[in-house]
Amino acid sequence: PRPAGWALVQCCILWKNCGLSFAFSGSFVMISNSAPSERMGQVNGLAQTGAALARATGPAICGGGWTLGTALHLVPLAFLASGAGCAACLYLATRIPLELRYPLRGEH
Repeated sequence: PRPAGWALVQCCILWKNCGLSFAFSGSFVMISNSAPSERMGQVNGLAQTGAALARATGPAICGGGWTLGTALHLVPLAFLASGAGCAACLYLATRIPLELRYPLRGEH
């Protein structure tokens, strides 16, 4: 690509990484707020395990989606599937009960 194309790619990567940092941090704040202090280690360990599993399997799943999309002549299939997954997660995040959105009483 031309230099302008590379600049656009760098801007997209910057936005992606900033969004990833905000989402990861926000997720762990919500997880920490929803666990009692005596279970915090177990809850955070399970959350970190799930995050590591997602990081390990995500590229393979998206690569399979890209391969399937090119085979079906529907190149944006992987992006559409990722967008649908993000929309589903956003919907689920809005359905979190109010008592899990804030720290437990008496806990700091």
